[in-house]
Amino acid sequence: MWSTHLPQVNVAVVHLLIYKGKSDMQTITVTDNAWKKINERLSTLESSNLRIRLNSKGCGGSSYAFEPTDKEPTGTEEYVEKDGTKIIFSGNMGFIIRGSTMDWIVKDDFSEGFDLVNPQEIGRCGCGESVILK
Repeated sequence: MWSTHLPQVNVAVVHLLIYKGKSDMQTITVTDNAWKKINERLSTLESSNLRIRLNSKGCGGSSYAFEPTDKEPTGTEEYVEKDGTKIIFSGNMGFIIRGSTMDWIVKDDFSEGFDLVNPQEIGRCGCGESVILK
């Protein structure tokens, strides 16, 4: 279900300011297709934001979880925003996903979903359930 290579797509680059004493600008790229799917999915769930978490799971050790939420970011979380919709993640997660590209991919008639291509990954498990991070 997860792809390590993305087709050429138009992307909207969203700048993410890291707080906690850091003043440098970090970037996560969210494709227009991903923003569209985020908004479509959130509207059917009557949620306003998406939260990204890193869970311990699978043979690779870690997996990304994408969860709808109505909650706003707390003081320890960062977010990227477009047209009022926020993608929220913990401060530590900001360092893990720095430089990543988030897209919505359709592999076949039975599998589609968000894909986070992360330069911090050193591998993915064969089944697509988890990633191995540096």
